Amino acid sequence: MNVKRMYVSLSAALLLMLSVFITEQTTAASNNHYLPLDDQTEITLSSGSVTANNEGDSAALTIGSYDQSFAFADIEAVQVIEKDGVEYITAVIRYAGNGNTFSVKTLINDAGKVEEVHDTGEWGDATYELTDRGFSVNQLIEEEEENPLVFKAYYTYENQKVTQNQGFNDSRVKQEAFSLQSKTDVKVVGENPSAAEINQLLTEAAKAYDVPPEVVKSIAYIESNWGQYWDDGNIPEQYMTQYQSSCTPEAVEKANKDKLILAWDGTNVKLGFDCIGIGFMQVSDWRNIENETAREEYVAELKSDIVTNIEEGLIILNEKWENQFINFDDGEPHFPKVNDQDRRMIDNWYFAVMAYNGVSQRNDPTQNPGATYQDKVFNLIESNGLIEISDFPVDQLTTSYSPGGYIRFNQYQVNTPAPISQSKIKLMPGQSALIFGNGGTNTPLRSLTNPDSILDRLPELTKVKILDQPIAYPTANRLNHFHYVPVETESGQKGYVASSYVSPLSVSLEGLTRYETAASISDYGWDNTETDTVVIGRGDLPIDALTGSVFAASKNAPLLLTRTDQLMQPVIDELKRLKPQNVFILGGEPAISKEVESQIDAMKFGEQDVKVFRVAGETRYSTAVSIAEQFAGTTVDEVFLTTGNEKSPDALSIAAYAGSQGKPIMITRTEELRQEVINYIKERKVSKVTIIGGPTAVSKKVEDDLKKLVTTVERVSGDDRYETSIAIADKYYPQLVNRNDVFVARGDIIVDALSGSALAGRYGTPLILTRSTSAPAVTEKWLSSYNKELTKPVLHFLGTTDVISASTRTTLEKAALK
Repeated sequence: MNVKRMYVSLSAALLLMLSVFITEQTTAASNNHYLPLDDQTEITLSSGSVTANNEGDSAALTIGSYDQSFAFADIEAVQVIEKDGVEYITAVIRYAGNGNTFSVKTLINDAGKVEEVHDTGEWGDATYELTDRGFSVNQLIEEEEENPLVFKAYYTYENQKVTQNQGFNDSRVKQEAFSLQSKTDVKVVGENPSAAEINQLLTEAAKAYDVPPEVVKSIAYIESNWGQYWDDGNIPEQYMTQYQSSCTPEAVEKANKDKLILAWDGTNVKLGFDCIGIGFMQVSDWRNIENETAREEYVAELKSDIVTNIEEGLIILNEKWENQFINFDDGEPHFPKVNDQDRRMIDNWYFAVMAYNGVSQRNDPTQNPGATYQDKVFNLIESNGLIEISDFPVDQLTTSYSPGGYIRFNQYQVNTPAPISQSKIKLMPGQSALIFGNGGTNTPLRSLTNPDSILDRLPELTKVKILDQPIAYPTANRLNHFHYVPVETESGQKGYVASSYVSPLSVSLEGLTRYETAASISDYGWDNTETDTVVIGRGDLPIDALTGSVFAASKNAPLLLTRTDQLMQPVIDELKRLKPQNVFILGGEPAISKEVESQIDAMKFGEQDVKVFRVAGETRYSTAVSIAEQFAGTTVDEVFLTTGNEKSPDALSIAAYAGSQGKPIMITRTEELRQEVINYIKERKVSKVTIIGGPTAVSKKVEDDLKKLVTTVERVSGDDRYETSIAIADKYYPQLVNRNDVFVARGDIIVDALSGSALAGRYGTPLILTRSTSAPAVTEKWLSSYNKELTKPVLHFLGTTDVISASTRTTLEKAALK
């Protein structure tokens, strides 16, 4: 029941009169055709013909020289009326999306000369009636559970024009709704679950389909006010009038036998005002089922099974999510990608939510800022889910329209302002979190046995740990879209807290071995994000993987580690989960054997063979060059240079940034600028080299040699590896990025952090270093100075507590809270 708010300058009495269906008197010969979807129909005119083609994703209307296509739409009905010595040809265009919007175009055929004379624009939550004098549209314009407001417009053909009766125009003002509940007997076939049960149903279904529950709950509320049924059979009279006038067996028969609209069945199942949407999620894709028996069975299930209805809505939403990865024939995307396409992030669902309703003009944020369907959904996430969402950067968008009104976006990527909001369902047992976001007000701590009972109130920034117990749900009403998270405070208090006010503080990405840790990082970082590529490096001597981490980051690919002569089981398991099309092996056969390569090459996922590429050179220095050649262009403006000592972590800290910017990392000896680096600089016309690390890592002599080759040489360093990592964070990561993640790695043993640098590169966030059993003062200071007015940092510890101790983690968490 998607709302398009339009206001009418009429008295309530006149509005009541016009809301009732009026039968037009026949005054002209008419020829109506309701078209089967995915079909072609030809209508003979006095001069020429009308051809309506619904094959494929687009529809086309051809009348003589007039040829108009409509992207992601169907021509649903065509009417031809002879009057005034001409033929009036009216076509109803139904657009894709659960909003079921349509427009009505009218053309005149005057002895073979065809001219478009009228277009109603989009109508949503509406039905239409083709009459012998023109057509009418009946629309729900003010959605309220008890007092909806309805508007009816009449269009007539006269003097080769289309006029809107009763003096209707676009100057419309809201009038009071004219009725409460219908007195017509309604067969009650079901009742809605309680608010808590609905909340749980939506949460569990959203988790199963990997969609943020916050998004699903808001969509469901807009579509049906969280109702599969009209409560107690009380159908608002305006709906009842619509059901009994437009959603009738006669109307269905006229509209091609159950193919276009549904007849109201006399029950309290929520049928959309448009006679199309069904139940909780107002599912309307039943119209695409050709087989009549299958269609009827599907409709019956959508009506009778609330879980099926919710799941079908989620299937539709997931299909819309995938549209960001699909391009039109001209190469432009169906709609832009948002941020890093991480499914956990609520902000990233902006365009998928729009497409659920329809990628049409009324949802164009550049034309209707603040009034689109997606705006309403995200506003509900804030008001009912109590999660603050950053304003979507509409100013980044430019739009145009394909023939027929489908929005075309001229961007491939949109980045939303900081911070972006992760779904609260992703808070995991054992995770450190803090109470935050309640505007400074103390947050209730509720009983684990009776969530309605308040035990205490927790101050802002109270540190808690997520407990391994079931979540719970508010019982009050359908306006509470959050859930309750079980937590334990540092003082030992246990209870539930509203999920809206629990923010992650740290995450531990770990495994029992370095191979398991790399797989854990991959599983975490690419659990909700598609990738067709995996990079694999050697785990026991990881210098190739160190320079290869920038390659992985540039490919949006996880970096896994294995042994030289054995493909480790965590790698096998992760490859099976990710099902990549391409696998890049870093280093020659002495690093990763031919047998391991053959084992990967033999893998097959479904019908897709895995393509294996080896990136190698004769030495670690030439391998770094080979890696750079995989992703950097023929002309490179800047490279980063660091030591080739495999024990140095300097390349680790810069790899995340270098990968996100597509800038290669070269390695060299401390006192010698390697010839491989010299050749690369000359061949790629490099103009700037940034040295990472102090003179003990890359000497002053090497710096002087570089100045003879390039225009600019800079050095980013500190007194030790920890200060160097902070210097990199300060220089390359201003705290205005849209993610608030900070990766923390052990500085003296770097292997656990290798895969983390690839993930940090994808997130566009810094990787800083710490000691195992104590936190460096420079690291504490940097976290303490983090701009907490903007957002609180979420620390991602790479490795177990044997790698970064529990006490060190606590110290860094406290620094992040200062």
